[in-house]
Amino acid sequence: MTFTEFNEAFNDPFDYVIRKGNNVLEFYADFGDDSEKELAVYFWDKETHVEITFEVDSSEKLSGKGDAFRIFATVKDAMLKNLDYLNKYKDIRFEAKKTDKSRVKLYRTLAKQLQRKLGLKEVQERDQIHNILFIISNGEHDYE
Repeated sequence: MTFTEFNEAFNDPFDYVIRKGNNVLEFYADFGDDSEKELAVYFWDKETHVEITFEVDSSEKLSGKGDAFRIFATVKDAMLKNLDYLNKYKDIRFEAKKTDKSRVKLYRTLAKQLQRKLGLKEVQERDQIHNILFIISNGEHDYE
């Protein structure tokens, strides 16, 4: 894959719809093929921070179907198009399994992009037992 193809893959999100629930903003995307797979992205309102999770067909595991770039592009697009929503929190959090090195790299890139777009002061990576927790914040440290 050339750099141009790599870059384009991150700029080709799936179309999605937004639904508001209790304490959550939800994004749903069809894969647009015959597989009937669905991507769900959740912005969980935790009062002082927002936790972002996403899953394909109700699973956070890798699909292994080669959709990782478009899934990541969709998650990124949902975040960037909802900066006003994200800006009301002290910090934004998401995590990746330590064993999934490529996902950790992708999340690191996403965290840095969001930090710049939101004008926040720092990105922290917290080493947890099985995961790396990414925290993008304004520098106030009242983390749980």
